[in-house]
Amino acid sequence: MNFLSLNLLIICPLESEITDIPVEACPEQMGQIQKIVFMRRESAVGTLNKMVVSSADPTLLASWTTILTATDSTKVQVTPLIHNPEFDPGEPITDGGGNATAGGIEIVTGQEDSTFTYEFIRVKQTVIAALKGYNGEDMAVYFIDEHGHIWGLSDVPGGTMLNFLPIPVRAQFFSDKKPGGLEEADRNFCRLSLLPNWSDDLVPVVPADFDALVELSGS
Repeated sequence: MNFLSLNLLIICPLESEITDIPVEACPEQMGQIQKIVFMRRESAVGTLNKMVVSSADPTLLASWTTILTATDSTKVQVTPLIHNPEFDPGEPITDGGGNATAGGIEIVTGQEDSTFTYEFIRVKQTVIAALKGYNGEDMAVYFIDEHGHIWGLSDVPGGTMLNFLPIPVRAQFFSDKKPGGLEEADRNFCRLSLLPNWSDDLVPVVPADFDALVELSGS
């Protein structure tokens, strides 16, 4: 019997040995996120949106053009450049401590959501109004870093990816404009909440024939 909590992956009964830790020759660096690709998490009820590598290679511009121009639930939209991007990984959720548990040692029962905050600087408020329209949507995102690499989720961690999936978003917020006065630029402040363990299957896609920062844009 397998038991999956919302926050911690606990598999019972235990395997005969502990899980192998992969030996990786190359480091991984996400760097600075500069654009976000938004799409609905599902193309239909119970059907996750994804790029099927065999028919929609995510390294090719043509695959993205298809969903940028789509007129159904597979459509994606790309933000303008974002600023001051910050990830705040979720803290552990604990129980006990003090006299409540043996030795005063807390029990880790889960993990809080991670948050991603960012800003738009001097953008037209029609952009923000459009993003606020996503508040009632079940959304997911891809991230584009400063090198034009596109980050999403692989359905085959550590193996040959079959589907490139967006990262589910639990909640989102887009603020009203903060005028900058005489010395600062106008800003809007934004926040995404990501599910616990959101980065477990994270992978970068390196475009083969396009610059994602330049050639992927909104409507």
